[in-house]
Amino acid sequence: MNFENFKKIYDEINPAYLNLTGIGEPLLNPDLFKIISYAKKHDSIVKLDSNATLLNDENIKKLLSVQPNIISVSIDSVNKKNYEKIRKNAKFDEVIYNFKNLISQRNNLKSPTKIHVNFVLQKENILELIDLITFFDALGVDSV
Repeated sequence: MNFENFKKIYDEINPAYLNLTGIGEPLLNPDLFKIISYAKKHDSIVKLDSNATLLNDENIKKLLSVQPNIISVSIDSVNKKNYEKIRKNAKFDEVIYNFKNLISQRNNLKSPTKIHVNFVLQKENILELIDLITFFDALGVDSV
């Protein structure tokens, strides 16, 4: 959705909570940062769901500058083989690097943005639940 369409809809409903999610990665939207800024300026709580594939340095800096309240990252396995089986075309090592970088930059900037991990429980990863919680807790996420 482009910014103008977003603004029109947003102004009509004035949501208290905005969850930026859907089919695909929100960071593909070139207007995402304007959308977050607009919603934050109008006092909405903003949550962004990401798969972390596009959380490079530039996108992390832009995201943290517009300060969504929550960045929720979907990582369905802490096992490289399982992760890449579940998340087609995603590279486990890159996603973990991006995620660690997000946490590091958030902490260095003392940003108020909370970082969550989302885990879709399924037969391929059900035995990893404790490992996943332990892994991400050690990284300093706010919740799993």
